Amino acid sequence: MPLKHILILIMLFFRLNVLAQSQPSSELNGNIETDRQLNMQNLNSSVNAVSTGLTPSPSRIQPMAPTLQAGATYNASNLPQNGTTDLWFKIPNWRSGEFHREIQTDFTLAGPKTFKSAVNHFYGFQTDKTGQIWNYVSYPYTEKVVNQNYTDIKLVIFFEVLKITNELYSIHCITNDIIVNNSNNQIVKSYQTEDFQAFKQVAQNVAEAHCHSQFFDSHGQAISESQKYLFPETRIKDYQPTNFWNGKNLSISFHNYLLANHLNNLIP
Repeated sequence: MPLKHILILIMLFFRLNVLAQSQPSSELNGNIETDRQLNMQNLNSSVNAVSTGLTPSPSRIQPMAPTLQAGATYNASNLPQNGTTDLWFKIPNWRSGEFHREIQTDFTLAGPKTFKSAVNHFYGFQTDKTGQIWNYVSYPYTEKVVNQNYTDIKLVIFFEVLKITNELYSIHCITNDIIVNNSNNQIVKSYQTEDFQAFKQVAQNVAEAHCHSQFFDSHGQAISESQKYLFPETRIKDYQPTNFWNGKNLSISFHNYLLANHLNNLIP
C-alpha cells in the first residue's frame, strides 16, 4: 500500500479515537429515563452544561388563549383555574426546605451572562411513616415578578417529574409567559417555554440547577432559539411539614393520595 494511503488511515484512526473518548460516559451523565411516549434525550447534569430536549423536537404545542396574547388587556380572571391537578412525589432530604435563588447565568453565543433573579421556593410538604419527605405540586399555578415598568407573569400549565434519586432531582414543565405594561395593563409580549431542570447538591445546603429551555410563540409555533442556563439555590430554612397551603388541606390530600395508590403502610 502506498505510504500516502497508510498515513491517511493512521490520521483517520486517531481522529475517530479522539471523538470516541470525548463522548461522556453514561455513569457521569446519569441518563434520565421516563415512560413518556415522547422519546426524551439524555439530560446532562454536569457542572458545565445541560443538554436535553425532545427527539424529534416538537414544532408545535397548544396555542395560548387569545385573551393572553400580545395586544389584549390583561385580566387575571382570564387565567385558568389554579390547582386542578395535584402531584405527590418523594424527594431527597437535601432538596427539602425553603431555598433562595439570587442569580442566574445564561449561556449565550457571546458567552455566559449572570444577572439577578431573586426568588424563594419551597420543597417538601409532608412526611410518610418511614420518615421519607414528599413534595407537592398543584398546577396550573402562577408566578409573578413586578418590575418598575412591566410585570412578568409565568403560568405553569404542565408539570411532571422526570427522575428523582438521592443525587438527582429533575423535572419538565411548560409555561405561558406574559409581559404586561404596568401603565395601561396591556400585554406587550407573550410566548411559551418548555423547560427541563436538573438539580444536584453541590455543597451543604446548596443545590445547583442546570436547565434547558425551548421557546414557542403564543400561537404554539416553535422558535428556533433555545436557552441553556444554571442557577444555585441556598437553603435558608429547614424542612417542616405543611398541613395547609394555598387554601388546601395537604395532610388530607397526602392521606388520600397514599390510599388511592395502595400505600397504606406509608400513612403517618
